[in-house]
Parts: sequence; C-alpha cells; structure tokens
Amino acid sequence: MVILLVPTLKIVLLLAAVWSVCSAELITVEGYKGGEVQIRCSYREEWRSHQKYLCKGDCPVFNKDKVIKTEAGGNSASKGRYSLKDIREESVFIVTITNLTLKDAGGYWCGVDKWGQDNYIKVNLEVSEAAPTITTKTEPTTTASNPGSPTPSSLATSISPSSISSTHNGSGTSVIIIVSMSLVTLLLVVSLLIVYRWKCNKETAVSSALTVNTGINREGCDGVYEEIDDRPLESIYANLPTIPSES
Repeated sequence: MVILLVPTLKIVLLLAAVWSVCSAELITVEGYKGGEVQIRCSYREEWRSHQKYLCKGDCPVFNKDKVIKTEAGGNSASKGRYSLKDIREESVFIVTITNLTLKDAGGYWCGVDKWGQDNYIKVNLEVSEAAPTITTKTEPTTTASNPGSPTPSSLATSISPSSISSTHNGSGTSVIIIVSMSLVTLLLVVSLLIVYRWKCNKETAVSSALTVNTGINREGCDGVYEEIDDRPLESIYANLPTIPSES
C-alpha cells in the first residue's frame, strides 16, 4: 500500500508543477554582454517569510537548478554574479545578474518555496552582443559676423512674459516720476510768479507814495519863492522888526 502511495504522490506533484508552470506569468528582460540586468519577481503578501529563489532552465519538480536562493527566514543572498534582495514590505524580490555573457540568455523561473507546489514566474532573458550606440544629429549653425550681435534665437528666448511685464512696470513708474516732477516744477514756477508779482506791486505802491509827498512839498516851496519875488525889497525891509538904538 505504501509502495503505491509514493508513485501516486509523485504523479500528483508532477501534474501540479505542470499546471503551475503552464499558468505562470511571463517576464521578458533584455541585457547586453558585459552589463547587468535586474529581474523583479512579485509574490503574495502571505508568502513574505517564505524562501525565494531563481531557477534556470526547465526547473523540474525535483533537482531544480537554483542559481541563487535565500535561506529560511532570510531576505538577501549573494552567489558569484548573482544576488537576491527580498523587499518584503513591497512583496517583491529582485535578482541581479552582473557581467552578462551570451550563455546567460534563456529561460529562468522566479520561485517562492511553499508547501505542496511552489509559485513560479517565468522569465525570458535576452542577451545581445553589444549595447547599441546612440548617435546624436547636430544641425549646422550660422555664425554672425559680429560676435556681440544677438541672434534671432537668442532674441526669441530672451523675450519672455515676465520680461515684458517687468518692462511695462518700469515704464509706468518712469511716467509717474516724470509727471510728478513736472507738477512740482509747475507749482514752483507759479509760486515764484506770485511772489514776484506781489513784490512788484509793493514797490510800485511805495514809490507812488513817495512821489506824491515830494510833489506836495515842492509845490509849497515854489509858492513861497514866487511870493517873495513879487514883493518889493523895501516892503520886505519895512516889515522887518526894528531894533531900538541906545540913543
């Protein structure tokens, strides 16, 4: 009875492995000779503490070719050109292969060790002979005769909405300053004219008063002189007071 159970169990596990492999997810990774690649393998949250590995080839149920694997409870491993890092908070482990060769190309399997049948993700690694060279096309540029003269492209890039806005603000400020200075100058000129007019009126009034007074005195004096000239000399002497003599 026990002898019959062992082959039956093997057949069941083999069928489960075939079913798991047939329904596995496929990942394609490209690399170049001498370079390195990273293979990201996701898994379920409840498998965070399980053992993870990368299997090369057909990855049969028994005698798997595990090129790299973690130990029980561990989250990282390193073996030659292979390294494995289990990021449990993201439920993903990353396998890095360095110094690639053409022989590294082929099929791989990301595996999570669990009871019954392991979980698999199929990986197809493609390795090329050399990395492609990236060529950049440069267009010819014309050089201006005057090195200091701006080119149309520099003018186009130098003019931006912010520069236009700042220019507009600066011109508006200049206009305000010019108008203010003009108003102040006009007020000063008007004030000076008013003061000058008031001073001239005051000097005119004073000179007019002096002229009137001088004319009155001169007229009185002229009348006295004329009266004296018209009277005879004897009458003038007669009207003088006499001084009594000692006799």
